[in-house]
Amino acid sequence: DGIVFATEAGAGAVDLKHVQVHPTGLVAEDDPENKVKFLAAGALRGEGGILLDREGNRFCNDLGTRDYVTSRMWEHNKPPYRLVLNSAASSGIAWHCKHYVGRRVMKEFASGTDLAKEMGISVDALQKSFESYNSYAVNKNDPWKKQFFKSTPFSVDDSFHVAVVTPIVHYT
Repeated sequence: DGIVFATEAGAGAVDLKHVQVHPTGLVAEDDPENKVKFLAAGALRGEGGILLDREGNRFCNDLGTRDYVTSRMWEHNKPPYRLVLNSAASSGIAWHCKHYVGRRVMKEFASGTDLAKEMGISVDALQKSFESYNSYAVNKNDPWKKQFFKSTPFSVDDSFHVAVVTPIVHYT
């Protein structure tokens, strides 16, 4: 709306076709309100990372388009959202995980118990979410129509790399 108002008032706009929303701007743990964010590589989701809301639930097809996932985040409205990679997903994209941990925009968790504690939810709630996801992967019946389930199964007995993410504006 702001762009429409500005251009109607006579402002110019350049290369807007290159501006897009991106669902996985990485939130710095020591400066969460900073408006400048690192952009998480889409490969983190491609390697099997899943998006969870503040209650530990999935809310979209994690591999959906940037516009779709961002829209679902806004509609669902249960932040903070976390991009969760189990050990299989993490090992498939280890360089990125190490880089993001070093930049303090991703954390390592030794177990789902540690992750659940950080999220403020019960381990049982997290495991239930993982079990649902694993079932969707096996039965190919994901309610959000996800078709590819790399790095399953997920279990609270595993280790994780996790980043708090938020939608951002991205210039390509």
